[in-house]
Amino acid sequence: MADDDDDEDLPPEDYDEPAAFDPQDAGEPMTGQFLTPLIMQNVDGTTFILHEPLVYRRVCGEIITVPKGFDHDLASVPWLFRRVFPRSGLYNDAAVVHDWLYETRKIGPHVIYRAEADAVFLEAMKALGCGWLTRTLIYRAVRVGGWIVWNRRRMNAER
Repeated sequence: MADDDDDEDLPPEDYDEPAAFDPQDAGEPMTGQFLTPLIMQNVDGTTFILHEPLVYRRVCGEIITVPKGFDHDLASVPWLFRRVFPRSGLYNDAAVVHDWLYETRKIGPHVIYRAEADAVFLEAMKALGCGWLTRTLIYRAVRVGGWIVWNRRRMNAER
């Protein structure tokens, strides 16, 4: 007959560690996370320069690092829509990451398509606490008009 205390005979490496809490198991949606604050300087009213790297961890665990010195324009909102969505807002950090992805077309070593860059923008806006309507409208606008900037940057890179 086996004794209930047989576990005491097992070496320590055979014991299972308690499982870490996984929000997906609890039915909670996963979000990305900005690991550093956005520290930038306004150069001329439309151009900004990062004073420190901006680091974002995606839901999938990938890390995106926008380097110190990167110049960007925050959110590229057409003037017609700026009353509703100003160039600067709760989505600033996400807009900088998005600009970086459009500029480099890479996450780490792998090349990305515009759709993935736009999806990261949507994910990062959610991580910042942007409301569903705001992030959805901005994302849809980027999907409709972002090809202009994407292609312009590609042509500039080829020169």
